[in-house]
Amino acid sequence: MNSNTLQFIRDFHRIPKKQKLAWCIIHYPDAERPERCLRLGVLLVGTSKAIDIADGIFIQNCQNQNAMKATRRKVGDWYVYECEEGYAIQLPDSFIGDMYFKRIYSTNLINYFLL
Repeated sequence: MNSNTLQFIRDFHRIPKKQKLAWCIIHYPDAERPERCLRLGVLLVGTSKAIDIADGIFIQNCQNQNAMKATRRKVGDWYVYECEEGYAIQLPDSFIGDMYFKRIYSTNLINYFLL
């Protein structure tokens, strides 16, 4: 399955079809590490929850982490995620697959050297 889809995220996290999903940018304003301030996420529309893609966990949308709905567009081998609040993230099209590769059993995983 193509890991670059909301359907992949839905299936992996067992989210029911009735729950609407959208790409989002999660802003961690108090992050100690600057590279962690903006993260790709999936928003559970109509709730205060989102999924931090890099960590693969559900988070609460609150003052310490703000998940903002984003649009996604393909630019060559990259995806650009942009939100109305002015934040943008550019990630390689392999990013989600790279994050989830070690979390799902496959023959590729068995034959691959894991760091």
